[in-house]
Amino acid sequence: MKILVVSLLRVGDVLMSAGVLRDLRAKHPHAQIDILVNSQCASIAPLLSSVDRVIEFDRNGLQKGLGEAAVPFFESYEKLSGLLDQIEGESYDLAINLTQNRLSGWLMGLIEARERKGLVMDNDGRGVFGSSWFRYMNQQIDLESGEVFHYNDIYRFALGLETVHDRASALMETSRGSTEASTILKAQGIAPTAKLICIQALSSDAKKDWGLDRFAKMIASLSARHPQAHVAILAAPFEQERLRPLLSALSDFPVFMAVTSFEGSYSLLKRSSLLITLDTSTKHLAAAAGTKVVEICVGSSDPYRTGADAHGAVIIRSRESCAPCVHSSPCHRDHHACAKRIPVEAVASIASEVFEGRVFQLKTIAEEYEREIEVLRVDRRSLGFWAAPSVTETISEASVAHWIDLVCRKIWLQGSRQAHETVGSEMMRLTSFFKVLYPTTADYEWKHLIEDFERRGMEIEGRVNGFKAGIRYLHGSFEDARKMQDFVKGLMTFRDKMRGAPLYASFRRSLDLVIEDDISPAFTRFRHIVETVGEIENRTKIHLRILRAIGSQMEGAVSAEPL
Repeated sequence: MKILVVSLLRVGDVLMSAGVLRDLRAKHPHAQIDILVNSQCASIAPLLSSVDRVIEFDRNGLQKGLGEAAVPFFESYEKLSGLLDQIEGESYDLAINLTQNRLSGWLMGLIEARERKGLVMDNDGRGVFGSSWFRYMNQQIDLESGEVFHYNDIYRFALGLETVHDRASALMETSRGSTEASTILKAQGIAPTAKLICIQALSSDAKKDWGLDRFAKMIASLSARHPQAHVAILAAPFEQERLRPLLSALSDFPVFMAVTSFEGSYSLLKRSSLLITLDTSTKHLAAAAGTKVVEICVGSSDPYRTGADAHGAVIIRSRESCAPCVHSSPCHRDHHACAKRIPVEAVASIASEVFEGRVFQLKTIAEEYEREIEVLRVDRRSLGFWAAPSVTETISEASVAHWIDLVCRKIWLQGSRQAHETVGSEMMRLTSFFKVLYPTTADYEWKHLIEDFERRGMEIEGRVNGFKAGIRYLHGSFEDARKMQDFVKGLMTFRDKMRGAPLYASFRRSLDLVIEDDISPAFTRFRHIVETVGEIENRTKIHLRILRAIGSQMEGAVSAEPL
């Protein structure tokens, strides 16, 4: 079997999905797995142990050729044609697109493969996804950050990898990287057994930076608490000059700059006790290396979609109302408000406790700084997908509804056949997760909460039956503008009632799309209404099934491993 993976984003995105490549290899141990990446990602190729061949896509060269008059017009066309000839000569059985943009979609449309998954642009410019999960990935761009699945989970579920439990590292240490790390430590006189903390103080986007002055104060505080630890400020060669002021400000502490390649960084992280980082590719290296991670999220950093994919990783989020912001837009504020809101001492205290393995103290610190920050802790094991509950989370309608709705959405996206086979195990996971997350909640509180959710679910079932009757009536007359408008008014009233029902609030987006669509042809709008009512009906059934299972299992449920 031959498999081609298309990943035409940045280095960090390719490194983030290394665990998916590992699980793909575990599912197809004898397959030839190739990956197509942008040329600037070639430096990480030696780390990708699950891949047989890395194919480079010269995106910058192609764009330059199309945009500069001095470059022959057909040069870019010839480069692209040669790349496609190379790919098609392999006769791939499966092509997988991990990139949700038009360029990758058009490329997938030109690649010949027996089966294709992920965005594929057809001859009419329409997107075809090959999986409900990849379609959902395209839709979740507009969803609120906390309502979504991590990209790695979407990839795994779309490719049927959720049952793969290969614990092998997602990346491979190279001899060159090991030598580079050893040389750096030897030059600093650091013994192999010494405690090492790594810092990634710069990101690829100024909006995601916390500020070198804050890093300097945080490192000084951390070093004062742990004088036996050495601190390495990680730097790519082009970052050295920008980081020299940080090093100068810490001249009284055991801090040094480690200028490394990706291979060297990975080896250095494998020897480290902790990484404190921004939203960077380095956090994905640390996650694969098994290093403890404290991630600082500011600007457009979105932990729920691309956070460190490592069980136990700690994420510090600013409570500034505008964060996370849009990735492609500059900061609209006259100062970097989200970064300024994260206190230096809060980060130093959290990092210190994680370094010492005292994660039970995180709640106390988070409560002290609860007006400025939210502290999340990644749980990769309890629910079968990436989750990051707040360390100060308390039981409420909204919090319980959030987790139930994510599990419901997972079951629904899997499809009816898989859902029927997995719903029992999903219920056991969720029940155990709740017992750990809300350990002091009494049985009568659960009973009241579940009964209230169930009552509202049954009300929605009744409304859906009414909508189905209305659809039958509308079926032969959907081009009648008055009748269509009357039906839409009913949907609007239903949507307004959803605002007070946390468990069913996620229905609002689907309703918004059909209610506000006044430009599509009547038949198209009618078809979307039928699909939306069907989605609400099916998801409500799953919600009710979950609620009834939780109600019967909550008492005496076996607790999961502590978060």
